[in-house]
Amino acid sequence: MNNLRKLFVGTAGALVLAATAGCNSGGAGAGSATKYASTPATTTTVTATSTVTAPSTGQSNTVAASPSSRPSGTGTTRSQTSSAGVPTLGLEGWGTGVPNTRGFGDVRPHVIDNGGDPTGMVQDLTWSNWGGPTADGRGFGFFVPANEPVAGGIRVPAEIRAYDLTTCGGHPAYRHVIWWFPSKGETYKSALAHTTEAYDLCDGR
Repeated sequence: MNNLRKLFVGTAGALVLAATAGCNSGGAGAGSATKYASTPATTTTVTATSTVTAPSTGQSNTVAASPSSRPSGTGTTRSQTSSAGVPTLGLEGWGTGVPNTRGFGDVRPHVIDNGGDPTGMVQDLTWSNWGGPTADGRGFGFFVPANEPVAGGIRVPAEIRAYDLTTCGGHPAYRHVIWWFPSKGETYKSALAHTTEAYDLCDGR
């Protein structure tokens, strides 16, 4: 969906995610490519399990993608889990068992996927400052121009930020995540400015 970036979607990709119960969410996104943790669509097909929010100024899509419609990624299915106080990106399944998600509950995930359409996915991630108040990263997401269907999306470089460091599930975790597409004129501030809702990566709210 185009709204999973500020974990969560939109012109400025934003995915706001949260970690464990007891965490509060915040933020929203807009723009044809803004990505937030998009609301995962219910589906019985499971290709990988692990989630953000991404708002979009184009079309907001919450349709679950079938395995054949989802682009293949080069990221690993699961990164190392929290140990020795190292924070995770929220909780697995947003702490509520949301199916078909990837990257949530992991330390420095190589891919995050909210389990819906490709607009809720960021691949080939590398991170810096992990463990600090915010963690920044780079990868590739799917930009959908305004008024275009998800099928018209293109894979472009994305920048991502995990923030709201808190305690979830008994360990440190980032409650929210947001991403955006600099090559499309998006910035962190523009992603935040267009955010209309955010998902708590701790309890899915």
